[in-house]
Amino acid sequence: MTSKNTANKYRILWSDFAASQLDEIFNYYSKEVSIKVAKSIIFQIRDRSKALAKNPLLGKREELLSDRKEEYKRLIVTNYKIICTVPKSMIYNFFKKNKLA
Repeated sequence: MTSKNTANKYRILWSDFAASQLDEIFNYYSKEVSIKVAKSIIFQIRDRSKALAKNPLLGKREELLSDRKEEYKRLIVTNYKIICTVPKSMIYNFFKKNKLA
């Protein structure tokens, strides 16, 4: 996994699990609400995650993962939390906000 390119920006690397979560989010909203809403939510998540490539320090420290060796950051998008690490900027997971204490 590469962490930095020559333009001094980072690449976003999605874990397999995060990619499958994105598919599940799309499928859920397209079935329960509409395809238009599903596309909008996926666009927002992808768009917000692209901001990490430009500013890898974006987001707040994820306290629930503070015992890990790597530092994890979080970004909130609609009802979801994007979890990533720096400098790899790999998205590991999505969590629905209302399920967290």
